[in-house]
Amino acid sequence: MSLFKEIKTVVDVWLPPSSLRDLDRYMREYLDKFLLRYNQKLDGIVLTYSGEKIKSRLASIPDDVGILGFVINVKFMVFSPVCDQKITGVVQSISDTHINVIVLGILNVIINAEDMPSYFHRRDAFVLKNSQPSDTIQLQADGNPRLIVVNSKVNVQIKDIIQRDNVPVLIGKINSTE
Repeated sequence: MSLFKEIKTVVDVWLPPSSLRDLDRYMREYLDKFLLRYNQKLDGIVLTYSGEKIKSRLASIPDDVGILGFVINVKFMVFSPVCDQKITGVVQSISDTHINVIVLGILNVIINAEDMPSYFHRRDAFVLKNSQPSDTIQLQADGNPRLIVVNSKVNVQIKDIIQRDNVPVLIGKINSTE
């Protein structure tokens, strides 16, 4: 299953009458509000949009309210992760309780300490229990490093996807190959 979907759809855009002076700019500002937000209709996180085009230059004015409604065609690139899906990311930060992994260069995956393989433990970094402080980063059979430090590349598995104020929060884990 692909992590990405390209979806062509129509969007109702509501703008003030003053937007008619630069309709394209105001339309893009309206669409920008979709970016990096989970959209239930699209079933994913909107990464980009393109091909925005007004279907008709006739606008609706609902109930004599001072806004104009346009219907536009638009193409969205959507990131649609599902639980148990695997993705590669880079460790951004490490704390006593979790690590933050950036995927796609923009989205954070939180990996709680209890979701680390049992052969890792915390010591300035998550390291193999039998590792020495001087050990260099070497890959395990699962492709994950023996020593997880900031900027380590790791393979994570999506464990849960939650919404906080319409912002997606990805919870992940690093699988054990013991």
